[in-house]
Amino acid sequence: MFWQMNTDLFNTHEPILLQTLPIPGPHSVGVCHFLATDTFRKHQQEGFPRRFMVTAFYPCRAPETADNDALRARFVDILEPVLNEALLFLTEGLAPSTRQELIGEVVSIGLRAYRSATPLRSSAPYPALIYYPAGGCNRFGNVDICEGLASQGYIVLAMDGPHDADLVVFPDGQLSKGPLSGDYISPGVGDVGFLVRNFDLIGQQGTLAGMIDTGRVGIFGHSRGGYIANISAFLYDEIAAAVSIDSFLWGYMTKGTGLERHPAAFQKRVVSTAKPILRLCGRPVGSDPQQEAQFCLKRDGAEFMGDFTVVALPGWQHGEFTTTPWLCGRGTALLENLQKRDTDKASVLLDILTAFFDQQLRAERGKDDALDACIRRQPSLGLAHQPART
Repeated sequence: MFWQMNTDLFNTHEPILLQTLPIPGPHSVGVCHFLATDTFRKHQQEGFPRRFMVTAFYPCRAPETADNDALRARFVDILEPVLNEALLFLTEGLAPSTRQELIGEVVSIGLRAYRSATPLRSSAPYPALIYYPAGGCNRFGNVDICEGLASQGYIVLAMDGPHDADLVVFPDGQLSKGPLSGDYISPGVGDVGFLVRNFDLIGQQGTLAGMIDTGRVGIFGHSRGGYIANISAFLYDEIAAAVSIDSFLWGYMTKGTGLERHPAAFQKRVVSTAKPILRLCGRPVGSDPQQEAQFCLKRDGAEFMGDFTVVALPGWQHGEFTTTPWLCGRGTALLENLQKRDTDKASVLLDILTAFFDQQLRAERGKDDALDACIRRQPSLGLAHQPART
């Protein structure tokens, strides 16, 4: 079942000193939060039931008020209703003065999205995109990308699994503290499955009622989230397309791609199912982008029957694909992540994802060469494509 959190709980009124990227699309963006409870699954570290958090970004009507900033969401909203306890945990080990300054900065970070905003139903239903973050990061680790996609007319559902992030806060105030131990693939894949199987339930009540087009669903993820996205796309028929962002292809570092370490039935499904996949790869500084894209395509493409595309991004470090990492990490790591802000990379990543999903989920809106045109605008990137095999 899914339970929507009451945004009246979020009562931070500090001035907004730093915001995510301006949204590029025609729509304002609303945000709401859900607790998902799967009573039939057991969490390997916490027992029954399996619980995880979801934040939904959606097209909305702009609030009619002179003080819109008062209604904007905050990064720390995902730490409610135990904000103080959560911040003390995340800043543990820092000198008192540094800790106080860091907490003040984190609390002042605002989103472009509005809390409790009225959904824009005139163009509904909208295609849905699931976002699964990198290991150690939370569901706001690419929040500017989620906001940007929602402004273009998508429902974006960003997920947090317990222990996957350094800290996940549940509505009852329980803190789930990382790291994740044991199986680091199946729990997240199971959460994605639970989410897509219950889209109809989410779309029947609350803020997202009537908003989700369950026939047009995509998924994207970074690092750990990237291979969870790939695996989920081939396990669940509801998912039509996937983007794997700078990750092991199938979750294992091996001489192959890692597919050989999965059950035989899953391997057979992968090599016989046509799903469009986009793979983004950070490559060495100074390397030729087109040669790198062709190299990655040749290395990985044999396992895919569907449309398979590789974008090579020379000079991109692994962590730079998490474009808003301000709540990722603890202590010194959190302090370092707060200084990271590369708006150029965030804009490039958003352009690529928008072009791909427009092409795959909105054929009527985009041309067949939408992604190719996007990459041509970025000469530092390389693109290689393998069409679906019949």
